[in-house]
Amino acid sequence: MRSPFSCSFLLPALFVALSHLAAGCTRTAGGASALAGLPPRCSLDGGPCDPRPAAAARLELGGFRGLATGAGGATYVAGTLRLPTRDFDGTPLTTAGGVDVFVGRYDASTAKAKWVRRVGEAGIQEPTGVAVTDEGTVVVVGHFEGFLRGDAVSLVSPTSAGADFLLGFRGSDGKLEWGQVFDDGAEGSLISIAAVPGRDRFAVCGWASQAATGLVPGATFHGGSRDAVVAMFDGGGKRRWSQQIGGAGMDTCDAVTVDAAGDVYAAGRYNKSFSFGTSPLPEPGRDYNQWIWLARLDGRSGEVISHAVLPGAGPQYPTSLAVAPDGQLILGGMMNNSLDVGGDAGTLLGAGYTDAFVARLDPRSSPPFAARWAVRLGGPSVDGARSVAVDPYGDVAGAGFFTVFTTGAADLQAEMPGTDAFLLMLDGATGATRSALSYGDPDTQTAERVAFGRDEHGKLYLALGGEFTGNVRFGELQPMSGTGGATFLVFER
Repeated sequence: MRSPFSCSFLLPALFVALSHLAAGCTRTAGGASALAGLPPRCSLDGGPCDPRPAAAARLELGGFRGLATGAGGATYVAGTLRLPTRDFDGTPLTTAGGVDVFVGRYDASTAKAKWVRRVGEAGIQEPTGVAVTDEGTVVVVGHFEGFLRGDAVSLVSPTSAGADFLLGFRGSDGKLEWGQVFDDGAEGSLISIAAVPGRDRFAVCGWASQAATGLVPGATFHGGSRDAVVAMFDGGGKRRWSQQIGGAGMDTCDAVTVDAAGDVYAAGRYNKSFSFGTSPLPEPGRDYNQWIWLARLDGRSGEVISHAVLPGAGPQYPTSLAVAPDGQLILGGMMNNSLDVGGDAGTLLGAGYTDAFVARLDPRSSPPFAARWAVRLGGPSVDGARSVAVDPYGDVAGAGFFTVFTTGAADLQAEMPGTDAFLLMLDGATGATRSALSYGDPDTQTAERVAFGRDEHGKLYLALGGEFTGNVRFGELQPMSGTGGATFLVFER
């Protein structure tokens, strides 16, 4: 996997968990239309608001790369397919050699596959994310070498170092309808994708190690090792706008999301000079320091509307963004030593090598992106948040991994000597912990993606995806075995 957030000790395996949310009492934040048909919000008066696992499926993938939810409980999964032949609810898939792209649609009420697809040829074809638009276009982003073929679509990498791709599938049956290829340089990678609410559009972001003129016509390379790239496309794969942004060092875009008005939010890292046109950012001072940049871009033109910096001591990694119903921005990631999120939250201090963090930021504050709250979760070893999501009440789910034990937002104990997955539920208004769960055994388990959706009856559910070896169990469901690597899908309600 080309993502910089992979941990070398993780073995290739996957899970996806989806569950119905616990019911309880009162709040109606987010508006009546957003909350119509939902159960009452869980009350902490009766104890933690733990999601209740409802159904699960074990997938045979080599790596978990994407999770998205659509209408009627449709839940889309992207990952890597490896040898030998794998069976997905009676559909056998075999790679063409090396690593192939897997994409599938699963049902939220049964955790069964409606359709699954393999796309690839000999060599490496690896997805990095998936999104589904309101029109039902399922888009997979990733990187490949050689050829990438499926249905009537045929893509060829312009260089031996490979290229980035976009693949557009029909959500109803998985037919591959279009594909795009971009040469973003030998070290380039598109790493994050998000659909535009209410439109057949999506945004992507990543980085380029050259002038990425195929993705950003007329682009120039700003020097150093990488530039950040952000782009908007329609559901047919047509580029609407794109930006290449950078400075003299290593500059990345690691997470992207889109609000209800169509504006794009992006977050990345930089370690030297970095500039949005005539607006240079403060420099971290040492190559080792990697500070987080945040930007809001006009969804129609890509123009940068506002931006901010979250400095810290050491490398800081944004991994995921989500927008709350009230327009507030949720940022999750991995922090080293200390991270200054500013605003009402101040500075987070780490407990060990790397901690997970989740922060709620105000895009329209002055200065922009002031933190309303921020929490960390970690202990003496390597811990991190991989993904965040927001439910219609505005409450936040964070997913990731931890080793040994954690302090901060929750006290969790891992099954040593391996790494366990965690699911953290936070109050959207205050950041208070509503629920904290861990999953694992003495082997390795991580949570990689989390998402909310509504099933065919309009009920809210939670989707959690990750990687595991050994055994993993969700509530009263039967435990799953990940001998040699596996994936699973669990619905929580």
